[in-house]
Amino acid sequence: MEAFGNAKTLRNNNSSRFGKLISVRFDGNGCISGGSIIEYLLEKSRIVFQADGERNYHIFYQLLAGGEANLPMKTRLVLDHPETFHYLDQSGVTHIEGLSDEKEFEDVNGAMDTLNFSSEEVDDIFGIVAAVLHLGNVGFDVVVNTTSEDGSRVSNTDVSDRAAMLLRVGNERLRTVLTSRNIGNRTKILVAYGVDQAANARDAISKAVYARLFSRIISRINETLSTAFMSDAHVINVLDIFGFESFETNSFEQLCINYCNEKLQFHFNEHIFRLEQEVYAAEGVHVPDTDFKDNQATLDLLEARVGILAMIDDEISVPQGADNTFLSKLKAQYTGKHESFAAPKPRECKDAQLCFGVVHYAGKVFYNVTDFLEKNRDSLHPDILGMLRQSGSPFVRSMFPAEDDAGGGDDSGGRGG
Repeated sequence: MEAFGNAKTLRNNNSSRFGKLISVRFDGNGCISGGSIIEYLLEKSRIVFQADGERNYHIFYQLLAGGEANLPMKTRLVLDHPETFHYLDQSGVTHIEGLSDEKEFEDVNGAMDTLNFSSEEVDDIFGIVAAVLHLGNVGFDVVVNTTSEDGSRVSNTDVSDRAAMLLRVGNERLRTVLTSRNIGNRTKILVAYGVDQAANARDAISKAVYARLFSRIISRINETLSTAFMSDAHVINVLDIFGFESFETNSFEQLCINYCNEKLQFHFNEHIFRLEQEVYAAEGVHVPDTDFKDNQATLDLLEARVGILAMIDDEISVPQGADNTFLSKLKAQYTGKHESFAAPKPRECKDAQLCFGVVHYAGKVFYNVTDFLEKNRDSLHPDILGMLRQSGSPFVRSMFPAEDDAGGGDDSGGRGG
């Protein structure tokens, strides 16, 4: 999991970029009988962009490092140095001092073998990782249109064809979904993307494919860790999630993370303070009053029927819903009316006119609403879903089951949608 879900950040060379609930089950003798993992909020934005001094997920660099034994695979997947891939060459850092990506890749292969991954599964997984790298290198040229907005076309079809081959989809079909969308129902009506829209479509496919791959790997690990007669009678759960976050610019992913931390803080307050006090009172035991900060008001602001999260969902359901109208409605609803809501002053945060504030248990955080709705929607266009669901690879098809239209795994914001 670390190879696919951890990355170098400015503060940590092996930072976990997803949350997880690990369940360890025991038999009647106290011996471990099985386990399971539930993932939460993989940081999808990292797949296509990294800040200065940081890296993408470890597995990309490990696969490229490989080693002599990995040369045939690297040749087949057309892999080169990290600096040759757009998704790895943005931050100025491709190597971690004191760490051998080649050795780490050997460990990943050993772990997959221990977890009973078949050689076919391993080939599928690394092929998809390579496909994401090649997708990131797909470029676009402007197609001038004198009667409507300019369109786009793939400028390096050899690269897009390579990605299509690895995903087992048609070359022309991939180019089509990258540069246009179908708005027709019974009759196909294609609307061309501009260059920026085409790049966004490329990145959306990359994020969805990698996120679904990550979920598929977790599911496969769970298959190995499970046992036929697992019971919840003897189980220890360990929750490992991101801590409270507050950056210069905070977005939807920080709101999700901090909401989760608010819930944990409330749980802590409830069980360590409030419920204990009730027990003492019921038993007639006098203890000094314990002063703790109650964060119920903040949770009400976030999750009430007309709270922030509900208002985001409501705005998505409106045909012309937009980030700025969501913000306007939010400010009209809560400015000066709720103790945990803050409308930023011009110098309180960057781009204050695009922000709202929440007074959390750990401090006030201002959130920039840019792309809030799209990150919460977290969907792929049906054209893209249809292409991936009709892939010639059973593994790729299994990542995008027909009954699931989410488009990027269970990402609810995806920590970077």
